[in-house]
Amino acid sequence: VHCYVSRCTDPYTNLAFEDWILRKSDPESFILYLWRNRPTIVIGRNQNPWKECNLRMMAERDVLLARRTSGGGAVYHDMGNTNYTVVMPRDAFTRDRCAQMVACALVNQDIPAYVNARHDVAVDGKKISGSAFKLTSKRAFHHGTMLIDTDLGRLNGMLRSKAHDEIAALGVDSVRSVVANLRDYSWTIDHQTFCDAVMLEFSRTFGALNENNVTVWNEGDKDVAALVDDERSRIQTWKWLYGQTPRFVHSFDTAFSWGPVFARVTVYHGLVAEVLLSASPVADADADIDASAVVLPPHLRDSFDAVARAMADAPYEAAEVHRRLEPVRRAGPHAGDLCEWLVAKVGGAASGKHMPSGDLA
Repeated sequence: VHCYVSRCTDPYTNLAFEDWILRKSDPESFILYLWRNRPTIVIGRNQNPWKECNLRMMAERDVLLARRTSGGGAVYHDMGNTNYTVVMPRDAFTRDRCAQMVACALVNQDIPAYVNARHDVAVDGKKISGSAFKLTSKRAFHHGTMLIDTDLGRLNGMLRSKAHDEIAALGVDSVRSVVANLRDYSWTIDHQTFCDAVMLEFSRTFGALNENNVTVWNEGDKDVAALVDDERSRIQTWKWLYGQTPRFVHSFDTAFSWGPVFARVTVYHGLVAEVLLSASPVADADADIDASAVVLPPHLRDSFDAVARAMADAPYEAAEVHRRLEPVRRAGPHAGDLCEWLVAKVGGAASGKHMPSGDLA
């Protein structure tokens, strides 16, 4: 058995270290990893950040985006939230085993926690810890978040995309739950007391921890950096954060003084695959736009076509869409209106601050 305690708050370093434990540790070992991140939204491997997150608010408030290699839903991390990971042999893994360990640790702190049917840790019907899992041929891990004293206002705001109802996605949607902080049930609980309680329960469940098998590491630890630098770099790329997203369709409409416009933007691996503009509505995201439903004057059809061509293959983020559409603004009498509207809609779903689209590799 071994325990690693991270004093680093960089989400990419912490997630890369978690991956290193899974891949490189003794396949028969049981390992506990305790860590915290600066404000970050962490989404599951197959989730859609445009649908799950308020990317504009995140950019305005300097909240990072990270994507896990495991499944599960989107979660908000800050310094009031403690993350725990247990890595073990695959044949020793069950979905409730580690959640039950954490619940027992809290009961020993006089907090009446239990594991619910979704494998979450809860108190009084409110979720205080969500979980996700990953299995390989020989290893498995269970990781979870523990809401101790997190900013629940920020949590709720960051996890509510304004475009959520406009996006039809193939990825995994988060399941919304009523949440609470441990501080609501105990004035003495904090990051350190929680870590101490979990380490004690881990020792009872999997084997004794002592000063010889507990490793504490810091942000500038060069030995850790050498282990995780490649993975840390990979999970910060645009390709991983946004390009990993399964195909989705963003549909929206407006009414200009000169008539209505309906848009359907198909995005694949984070890049615009198709833009369809029409003066008539589309029944659903999988239906084809009937171009004959409303006969368009040639100048309007030309503007629609110019916008669609300009956005093709663009990363679906506001700054890049603005750059692509700037030359099109004078393509026809109504092209300027169309471009301003599209940039505003994409900007509402995807601010460009934390979207380094120049790095598509």
